[in-house]
Amino acid sequence: MMMRLSPQRTFALRLALGAFALIAAAWLFGAITEDVVNQDAPLGTLDLYVAAWLHSRVTPGWTSVMAVVSDFGAPITVIAIASVVATVLLYLRAHYQLLLLVLAVPGGALLNGIIKQLIHRHRPVFDDPIQTLATYSFPSGHAMGSTVLYGTLAAIVIWQVRDWRVSLLAIFAAALLVAWICLSRIYLGVHYLSDVAAGFLEGIVWLGVCLAAVDAVRRRTARGHC
Repeated sequence: MMMRLSPQRTFALRLALGAFALIAAAWLFGAITEDVVNQDAPLGTLDLYVAAWLHSRVTPGWTSVMAVVSDFGAPITVIAIASVVATVLLYLRAHYQLLLLVLAVPGGALLNGIIKQLIHRHRPVFDDPIQTLATYSFPSGHAMGSTVLYGTLAAIVIWQVRDWRVSLLAIFAAALLVAWICLSRIYLGVHYLSDVAAGFLEGIVWLGVCLAAVDAVRRRTARGHC
């Protein structure tokens, strides 16, 4: 017979697990950033190896597929999807979900831009590049933006539906799409492995902070109405 936890203990357990995941993601992001800044050999060697390995296996068919996948994390796509979802949430009067979206997506883009300017890491260079970009590469904006956007959408679905099967499906779908977007950026030769890993972790941390902030506002408002 399974012991059922009280709502208070369930909340405390979720809070502890969330805090652990947030701290772990932040630590990993910091470790990767430190290695990139100091140009540590193990990470740099892995970056070059993965980039060269994927570039040597480029085919026209896969390039077309990866270009489409990459577009799902492009800034214009993220802005378009976020705008549509924000309009729907506004119509539904889902104020807390709307607040989460407004905090997470634009704030994440601003944070990523600031870190890019601080790190100043240049993109991979190939003799026969698939794509070339003049902007800095660390952390990946596509990885960060897609993690924040699709992670927020998954959180909104979980918030609204409250069914563990739907929750797992939403998390799996978001994670799979983000993983494909990250892979596409390395395949297209515009990011290193550490760029997309850092962008993903940066997105996890920022989304976790936004979720905590919105939950705090929601709980304070609820107490005020008691």
